[in-house]
Amino acid sequence: MKPLILSMVITLLGSTWALQAQNTDEQTAFDEILDLYENGQLTSAQVLSEHFLDIYPDSELYPRVLFNLGVVYRDLDQQDHASAIFKSILEASYHEKEPYGGIMEWYALYRHRSAKHLAEIYLQRGQFKEASQYVYLFDKVYPYQHFCGNELSADRIYTSRIYAMVYRGQGYNLKAITQLLPHLFYNGLASNEWLLEDLEWLLRETYTEDELSSMVDHAYANLKIAKNGKSASFKILGQKVQMNQGYYFKPAQEDLNERQMWEMLFKQNPLLKKYL
Repeated sequence: MKPLILSMVITLLGSTWALQAQNTDEQTAFDEILDLYENGQLTSAQVLSEHFLDIYPDSELYPRVLFNLGVVYRDLDQQDHASAIFKSILEASYHEKEPYGGIMEWYALYRHRSAKHLAEIYLQRGQFKEASQYVYLFDKVYPYQHFCGNELSADRIYTSRIYAMVYRGQGYNLKAITQLLPHLFYNGLASNEWLLEDLEWLLRETYTEDELSSMVDHAYANLKIAKNGKSASFKILGQKVQMNQGYYFKPAQEDLNERQMWEMLFKQNPLLKKYL
C-alpha cells in the first residue's frame, strides 16, 4: 500500500538583521553555512557548523547554528545525530520568539520546530508512541505562533495530518480519518491537497468502494444549509464537516439558488466526487 505523504518541515533558520553577532567572523561563518546548504554541499555545511559550535560557544548565533545542524543531519540521513540535537534544544531555554530570519516566518520557535522534527523522525521509524509524545509537545506545549491566517491554517492542516499518521500507525484508522475530515474542503487560506491524498488512502484502506459510495451519497442527501445561506454542513462517519462560502463560486454560478450552489460545491470536491 502506498504510504501516507508528509511534507517535511526541514528548513534552516536564516540570518536576520534583528539578531547580529558582535563578532563579524561569526556572522561570516554563519552565512557561509547557509550558502553551503543552499548549494547542496551538506557535508561541508555539517563540518563548518560543528566547527562553529566548538569555537563560538557563547555566540548569539549558537542556537541557530545548533538547530540548523540538526536539519543538516536529517538531510544527510543521520537521524540519531539529528535526534540528539533536537532533544538538547527541548531541554535548553533558547528564546522562542527570536526573529526567524526569513520572509514567511516570524519567530525561531526552537522547541516547536525541534519537536516537529522529532515527531517526524519517530514516525518514520514506526515508533508511534514516541512520535505521539512529540506531536503533543509541538501542538500543545510549544504551539506554533504567527500573525498570518494562511500560515496558521497551513500549520493546523499539517498537525492534523501528523496526528492522523500516528493514529493509523497505532491501528486507529477511524480516529485518523476524523482528524482529517474537518479539512475536507479548501478554506481559501492553505492548500489541503496532500491532506486529501492522505484521507483517500485511509478511506480506501478502511472501507470498500460500495461502503464509501453509500457514505458519500448519504452525506449528500442530508446536506444542511444555514438559514442565512452562508454556510452548509453534513455528517460523514459521525463527523460534522463544515462548508464555507466565499472561496468556491464563480460569477457565472450566481444564478444558482442556495441549495444548488452548495450541492455543486459538494460535487466538485476532489475526493467526494469520486464516490457520487
